Amino acid sequence: MTRTILGLTTAIGLAFAAPVMAQTADDDILDEVRLVLENNGYMASQAADLPTSDVAEIYLAATTRSAQDVRSVLSSMELQEMEVDYDMTPDTEAEVSAILVDEGYDADAVDYLSQAKIAEIYLAASGGDNDLDRVLAPLNLPMDGEIEAGSTIDLQTDVAEEVRVYLETEGYAPDVFESLNQEQIAQIYLMKVSGDEEPTRSDIDAIVNS
Repeated sequence: MTRTILGLTTAIGLAFAAPVMAQTADDDILDEVRLVLENNGYMASQAADLPTSDVAEIYLAATTRSAQDVRSVLSSMELQEMEVDYDMTPDTEAEVSAILVDEGYDADAVDYLSQAKIAEIYLAASGGDNDLDRVLAPLNLPMDGEIEAGSTIDLQTDVAEEVRVYLETEGYAPDVFESLNQEQIAQIYLMKVSGDEEPTRSDIDAIVNS
């Protein structure tokens, strides 16, 4: 057990190679990531230029986690946001937080929103209840008290664990997984969840030996 935990930690932490960009992901996965970015106020066009590890985390969050977890993951990354057609002031975020509280949402939800979404909520609130409901409904924001203070999302570990189990079922020795860096782990994960055909042994070996 100790070796497994140490191996997992080592594999996540090692990322000495230059980031491998998202061309390793197939079109369906990149389309999903583009949609997630756009729906959350980020530039969709940057999806293909993201490190593979970021693409893997976004895809895993979007397909297995809540909308709030997706926002938490996105807010932790260095992403280019959509241009905001509104002059944001230091008070805008506080005002939107107050709006969310009035609507029964968690006050801290604003911390995970992009500037574009904050501006959209602010402008909708001044347009009437119907406009505000239209903007808030698809966001699936956490209700009051649903955000736990100090909670974090560690999808790198989830991605790594999926790959560790996958390699084990494919007959690879534990030290193969332990030798992988973060980008290699992400590449294997994306290859595993991409398309209809299972990756071949040579496909996996090509990443392991890269």
